Amino acid sequence: MKKITMLLSLSLAFILTFSACEGPMGPSGPRGLDGMDGTGGNTGMKTVFFNMAMQDWTPTGDKGRWFYSLQMPEVTQDVVDNGAVLCYRRNIINGIETFEAMPVTTLIEENGVLFSNEIWYSHYNGYIDFDWWDSHPTEPLSPGYDMYFKIVILYPMYAYKLKNVDVNDYQAVSKALELDKLSPDFQTKIDSKVK
Repeated sequence: MKKITMLLSLSLAFILTFSACEGPMGPSGPRGLDGMDGTGGNTGMKTVFFNMAMQDWTPTGDKGRWFYSLQMPEVTQDVVDNGAVLCYRRNIINGIETFEAMPVTTLIEENGVLFSNEIWYSHYNGYIDFDWWDSHPTEPLSPGYDMYFKIVILYPMYAYKLKNVDVNDYQAVSKALELDKLSPDFQTKIDSKVK
């Protein structure tokens, strides 16, 4: 009986000690980190539809090489280091629009001479650069037509969505990122004539 009384007394003392704690409120904790700003919310990505006029390519001085630098403030250092920038060139084949992952290499045979032209892109803080290389041995071709590109910029918090996706397959990327549902607030159209 003494053990039960002692156990009940200790339990009651414990409950009263820890349940009746009241007093002045302590100071506020430290402020948390700011989140990323967005327009009407942030989806963590942006798409850019870019029309490149053939006359806007600039010769580099290297035989067969032209380039264009597109200012793109959305490509931040954080995107370069931890996110992703994907670029696709539009093709129309038999009236059907497709997007081909860059870089793109096209083999050409002209008068028995086999050569290629290639389109590459690279990105760094604030810019996306496009390069055209033509390997014709005597007279390299400049880009002779306008091109249309679709660029997908993924902020670090969203890049995980492509973990098991073949980024060379535009349809797979579009499905994984639900690009068809992307708000117009996160889509931009640019014409290369506006530099």
